[in-house]
Amino acid sequence: MKKIFISGGSGYLALHCIKMAIENGYQVKTSVRNESKKVEVLNSIKEHLKNPKDLEFCFLDLLKDEGWEESMMGCDILIHIASPFPFKQPKNEQDLIKPAVDGTLRALNAAKKANINRVIITASVASIAFGHNKQNITVSHKDWTNTNSSKGVDAYMKSKTFAEKAAWEFVNKEKNSSMKLTTIHPSGIFGAPLGKNISGTSMNFIEQFITGKIPACPNISFGFINVKDVAKLHIESLTKPDSENKRIICSHSEPIEMLEVAKFLRESGFNKAPSKKLPDFVVKMMALINSDMKSMKTYLGVKTIFDTSQTKEIFDWNPISVKETIVESGIAVNKILENKI
Repeated sequence: MKKIFISGGSGYLALHCIKMAIENGYQVKTSVRNESKKVEVLNSIKEHLKNPKDLEFCFLDLLKDEGWEESMMGCDILIHIASPFPFKQPKNEQDLIKPAVDGTLRALNAAKKANINRVIITASVASIAFGHNKQNITVSHKDWTNTNSSKGVDAYMKSKTFAEKAAWEFVNKEKNSSMKLTTIHPSGIFGAPLGKNISGTSMNFIEQFITGKIPACPNISFGFINVKDVAKLHIESLTKPDSENKRIICSHSEPIEMLEVAKFLRESGFNKAPSKKLPDFVVKMMALINSDMKSMKTYLGVKTIFDTSQTKEIFDWNPISVKETIVESGIAVNKILENKI
């Protein structure tokens, strides 16, 4: 039985990867920041954990060397998921970039010393799709985000781009040639969480929609994918040699407007979801005084299409529909909110 090391075990995606890995016969060792996060993970997946020996924990920090090498000893595979994903852009972009890049290299160095040769890293379309200075564009696994662009390339996009480039540079060194890397590039990840934590960016977005905190939708479109499909690609990559040394886009090809997301929710009974579009001129005016709106202004009317042909060639790629994903998210978040009252 092979053992997978999964970093950032308490995260939204990581929990699904842990569950799916165990269901597929792997043992899992996962890193969390502290004891309370360990309890959160156990509470989230306890109904899926038939044998307690299938899951063990270690306490690690992305910004500290302590414990990484020792924790990976005895593992056969690394799935590196842990990376900061903020609600708001930081004042200092290095607050995002440094932990993303250093954490990735820290994990890879530890894996190398532990003789782990198979690595999956959770990247993002954020390292592919931005800064191309075009209104409508089709991007593929061959593209890279232009971090030098002045067109709305924020700290998060830079963090994912620099971290991924650092990973490829690491495995392409001759001394690390035995290491096989796959990077998985999801777009916006939604779908029901495991457990009751809805504090993450995706579930917070859904919460604001169904509770009426977003009165109108800006004219912005983005890619969607179900968290179960993202976890599935992580685990299936382990048995797909064709995925080795590849960048795998994990998204529906066509972007969805925010107003369409709201429509899916309203049709499912969430009547507080917005029904109006926020005029572009309002976003532009607000961008003068609001940093979040300034970033949003750059993508008004922009539609990025994802070329998923390589994903389809390697995997049986038939992702859960966007509507089903959004409705599933709304129902899950609403249920958690009702139980909190």
